[in-house]
Parts: sequence; C-alpha cells; structure tokens
Amino acid sequence: MNKAQYTIPLPPKVASLNNMGLIRYYLALAVIVAHFNVVAGTEYWWPNTSFDGVSAFFILSGFLIWGSFLKSQSTVSFLRRRFMRIFPCYATVIVVAAVGCCLLTTLPIAEYFTHPQFWKYLSCNIVFWNHGQPDLPGVFAENAVPAVNGSLWTIKVELMLYCTVPMLAWTLKKLRWKPIPVMAAIVVASLAWRVWCRYMWLTTDNEAFETWERQFPGQLCYFYLGGIASYIWPWMAKNWKVLLPIGLVLYVFGIMHFFTLAVLPPFALCLLVITLSFAFKMPWYSDPKKNFSYDIYLWHFPIFQAAAASGLLLFLGPHLTFVVTLVVIALVGWFSWTKIGSPALNWTKNLGKRDIIRNFAGEK
Repeated sequence: MNKAQYTIPLPPKVASLNNMGLIRYYLALAVIVAHFNVVAGTEYWWPNTSFDGVSAFFILSGFLIWGSFLKSQSTVSFLRRRFMRIFPCYATVIVVAAVGCCLLTTLPIAEYFTHPQFWKYLSCNIVFWNHGQPDLPGVFAENAVPAVNGSLWTIKVELMLYCTVPMLAWTLKKLRWKPIPVMAAIVVASLAWRVWCRYMWLTTDNEAFETWERQFPGQLCYFYLGGIASYIWPWMAKNWKVLLPIGLVLYVFGIMHFFTLAVLPPFALCLLVITLSFAFKMPWYSDPKKNFSYDIYLWHFPIFQAAAASGLLLFLGPHLTFVVTLVVIALVGWFSWTKIGSPALNWTKNLGKRDIIRNFAGEK
C-alpha cells in the first residue's frame, strides 16, 4: 500500500501589521551610506555595515520566500513570480546606465556605443555575471571606483537562494523529513564554509577567499535562518524583549574577532531583524505595494557615480550632494517600482490566474 503523500508544514501566517517594510528601508539606507562613503571619500557613520544590510535582506527573503513557495501552485509559477520581481527593474538599471553614461564617457559617442567593452558590459550584466565586466569604456575612470554599479553582485546570490527552495522542498517530500532540522543542517554547512574561507584568507592572504565567503553558499546561513524563523516567529514576537538584547550582545561579540565574525552575525541579525519586525506596529510600512527599497538599492550606486563624475560632488560638497542624490534616488526608485516593478508583478499575477482557469477547464 502506498504511503500518503507527505505535506510540508506551512509556517504560521505572517501578521499583517509588521515592520518589515520599514526595516527594508533601514537596510537599504545602510548600503547607501556605505557606498556614498566609497564614492565620495566621506566617513559618514551608520550602525551597520553594508554587508550586514545585504545579509539582513537575505534573512527577510528566507523568512518570506519559503512560505511563499509552499503556497505556490507550482515551482514554475513560483520561479516566474520571483524572476519577474527581480529582473525587469534589474535589466532596466543596466540598460539605462549603459546608455546614459554616453554623456559621461571620455570617448566620442559613436566610439562608445561600438566599443566591445560596452557590449560586454551589457551581455555580462544582463545574465548576472557582474564581475565579468563591471565598468564601461571611458566612464568613471577618475572616480574612486570605476564600477558602474557595485550593488549588483547580490542579485545573482538572491536568485541562487531562490532556486534552492524548490530543491529543498522536493528533498523534504521525497525523504519525508521535517523542514526545521534540515534547514538547521544547511545553516551549519554554510557557516562551516564561511569559517573555512576565513581560515584560508588568514593563512594565504588571498582576498579571493573573503569574496567567496560573501557569495553563495556563504549566504545560505542567513537565508535559511530566516526560513527557520518563519516557523517560530510567533514565539520570537512574544519574547522580543528578551531576544532583542541577546541579538545585540551576539552582534557586538561577533564583530570583535576574526572568526566569530563569520559565525555570530547571522544569528544576531536574525534575532534583531525578526524581533524588530513584530515588536511594534506600523501598518503603512508593512504594505509591499508601497515599498520600493529594492528599487532604490538598484539605482543608488550609478547615481552616486554620476554625481562624482559630473563634478556635482565638487560643486555642492559631500553633505549637500548626499541630500540631493538621496532625493533623486528616492524619486527614481519610486518611479522604477510604480512603472516597471509593480506592473511586471501584476502581469505575472494575471498570467497565473489564466493558468488556473485553463487548468480548471482542462479538468472539466
């Protein structure tokens, strides 16, 4: 007799009133401040590093994406929805930056658009191979860094994390395993990878290992700690007054040593992000339809680069430039979400509804 099909338990429904939207803006601002410091040579202080900001984004993704997949009609619909949230705005910022930088290049415009480096930039970045060609010909060569957009490396990591979700779900169903212990095993394996990278970085002085630590699979620990938290968030929300100080202590101790920096911050950030998500109630920020943190994350770096290359940074000074560019980033991010990101998601949603109708008609 065949065993009944194993069903992966769903995480508890996320409370509609939460602070995740506000936290996303905070994390995006952490990255923005860090990147402005790089481009402008300033030393503006922020409580968290840009890497903490990116990693905390991965925690929120794991928290939300695991449940989203389990509620999806199919793996195809899940991946299509995730891809359409990421790719349209991503592709737009690549193309607009490449074309718009013709106004900042030191080359003649005709030579700029026919230069092999221009086309390599487009082809490499559109398929998420950002390190294959990070800069454009004659563009930002005099800036502190020549890369057009230093934020894009995280997008391929995000997509790779998404792709692990269907594979993990298939494994759980096949072996009839519970999700939390398996996610915990993935976290341990990812932490082991991070420690090994740090050890190799320390013993060989090869900075490539530091890069590998930040890439996949080093970010799996953040993503699946978020996945574990999606099952226990009511308990975390109830005990946030205890868990929040513990997270702060772990974070402080984590940044004090070379190797604890690879192990403790994932747990610390998970405690901080999830408990703060439910500690207070700010319903406006919990509405995803009003949140464009992803879009400002995509656009801020090339805007900073353009401000530096055009002389705006020298003309206005760093303080005023930061304020002006921050306003521009907010406006461009809002436009990107309302005119590109949101319509793309709506198209995907309508496509999914048509699939349901066709499937229902076929069954009849």
